[in-house]
Amino acid sequence: MVYTAVGSSGSPIVGVINGDPYIVALNNGEAKNLKTGQDIINYAVKISTIEEASRGN
Repeated sequence: MVYTAVGSSGSPIVGVINGDPYIVALNNGEAKNLKTGQDIINYAVKISTIEEASRGN
């Protein structure tokens, strides 16, 4: 799980693949526990999805 703060939309989510860091997704929002206000899950768009959309596929 990747934890980010409010206002982090658009921030890169970095994964380590074979020892090398890669941007694998971009943060696009969080779900909160409405009682405590705590972020409980992050939503992201995979880079491969962005690449496909930019090619018009």
